[in-house]
Amino acid sequence: MGIEEVVRPCFDLFSLFPPRDIAWEIVNIPPPNFSGAGIGVKVVTRVFLFDAAKIEELKAEVGGSGGERKPSRVELVISAVRKALILAARARNEGKLRNSVVSLSVNLRGRTALSTPENPSGNFYMSTPIEFAPGQNSTTVPNRHHLLGLVRESIRSSLSTFAELSNGDQVFSAVANSLNQVRKSTLDENVDVHHFTSMCGFPLYETDFGWGKPFSVSNVCVPLEMVALMDTKCGTGVEAWVSLDETCMLELVKDPDIRGLNSSSCSPCGEITRSVASLSSIIVACARHG
Repeated sequence: MGIEEVVRPCFDLFSLFPPRDIAWEIVNIPPPNFSGAGIGVKVVTRVFLFDAAKIEELKAEVGGSGGERKPSRVELVISAVRKALILAARARNEGKLRNSVVSLSVNLRGRTALSTPENPSGNFYMSTPIEFAPGQNSTTVPNRHHLLGLVRESIRSSLSTFAELSNGDQVFSAVANSLNQVRKSTLDENVDVHHFTSMCGFPLYETDFGWGKPFSVSNVCVPLEMVALMDTKCGTGVEAWVSLDETCMLELVKDPDIRGLNSSSCSPCGEITRSVASLSSIIVACARHG
């Protein structure tokens, strides 16, 4: 077997976005606290497996009209995890819902009118804010169809804006605007902000550096509150790597959709502790597989 195609990454994106003074364009917020979300706060990471059967269950629940595009696996999982986060926040807020914003990282490759090089490497994405406002003294959690609609409309609106941008300055300004929306929410103590990113669709399990394709691919466990989505090895499911304050995680796992999932816990140093009855149902490794 020989190499059929050599993909050469391009590092020329910088030519579209030369160095510039961004102090006046980006809302300043304190740097992340890598020792945890705050003093006395312990951030823990759990990996939840949404297998093909669970994805189909979520898809059946949200339904949809005949002319409506079927929801993607990523959209369904984002909606499910967000619903659990809203419930967890309500439990810690005397039964009342809180305003929240999901900051979703969206890949911009091929989604602008910019003439970009083939196989561009580097950070070329936007942070799409997905807002949820429950109303004053509201205690009723929205259904998943409503939350799914928020995800789809926010992404659609953002991408339609970027699709018309044809130069680097325009794209930079639009990225800064979306980022500022998220950062302003971060500064509001009455708003919960959750950062989501998805690596679904990236051919991670096809990567071969010369000694074979990977047995398992994992996200890096870091002590920051965020949610990272990855394809399962078979490609039909989604792993949700959820990092939260320990007390919030205890509430999150009470959600019916989350409670029924196979899961594992991951320490910041990268060691995995199994917490499922059937080890064959999920293979997650933070350590190197020899």
